[in-house]
Amino acid sequence: MDLRYAPYLKMGGDVAHLAKQRLDRWKEMAQKAESRKDFGVAPTLVGGSKKHGGADLGPSRAKAAWANLGVSGVGVANSHDESVKKKSQDRDLFREAGPMLTVEQAAIIQGFPDNWKFSGGKTAQYRQVGNAFPPPVAAAVGNAIADVLRAAREHACPKSVPDRLLPRQSASACADSTNDGESARA
Repeated sequence: MDLRYAPYLKMGGDVAHLAKQRLDRWKEMAQKAESRKDFGVAPTLVGGSKKHGGADLGPSRAKAAWANLGVSGVGVANSHDESVKKKSQDRDLFREAGPMLTVEQAAIIQGFPDNWKFSGGKTAQYRQVGNAFPPPVAAAVGNAIADVLRAAREHACPKSVPDRLLPRQSASACADSTNDGESARA
């Protein structure tokens, strides 16, 4: 939010005063949220659907949770450049109910890297973010699967067995040969 308000704070005058007032109010709401029983954790982002209207931050309960964090959940804000071009600062950033999130902010919340590119218009981009499997979660799931597969391979192939592998022979071949050798001895 600091980055979003910064250009308006630099303008001086009434705009800077309003920007400071709104940013301070948002920070106060966000700090209060940290002391609640949910520790101020934001609700899950949802991508919306064509059936249920445009992009927003979810059903009523989710919007109320976002409001407790000082964020208006009724839509998705334009980027700074678009906001200036469309003169939508009052809607996107200065509304009494708090600022709306931009697609970029939603992507950060979901764990996308800063340089990740989304395609299409604002609503299409927000749907891509909201409907995505968050990258940090995907990485954790992928690492957990890899750990299980490594453990299974190590169990199937004792440490002495890899020495007996031929060049380009895979660990699965090791597991097969170990099992075959055990059955031949039985």
